[in-house]
Amino acid sequence: IVLNNIFFRIKGSDDGDDPCGAKKSSTTTAFNPIFVKILCNNTPQTALIDTGSAITIIHQQLLNDIPHEKLIPNTINHISANCSTLDIVGEIPLEINVNGIKTTIIADVTTNLVTI
Repeated sequence: IVLNNIFFRIKGSDDGDDPCGAKKSSTTTAFNPIFVKILCNNTPQTALIDTGSAITIIHQQLLNDIPHEKLIPNTINHISANCSTLDIVGEIPLEINVNGIKTTIIADVTTNLVTI
């Protein structure tokens, strides 16, 4: 899921393709993103649904614009679908509300998210 500057697809896929180009897919597919209106911690946002992502990411700038709990420091890196490194500075619980259905997720917080 990508939430306006929040969530992002990471390296890896179930079909064995390597998004960094080591292996080429035998099929070609277009990326047609699906955006939905949601509430993130009761703040309106636009989310990109990414069923291929195993993690949730939010940009630190966007996190600063919404009410949230204290950041849990955690320094790690992820590789994005475009093979760039995402520098993670911590994680944060977020309440996501889609059409009245609420769930709490843990999002990794990055300082260098590249969005569509």
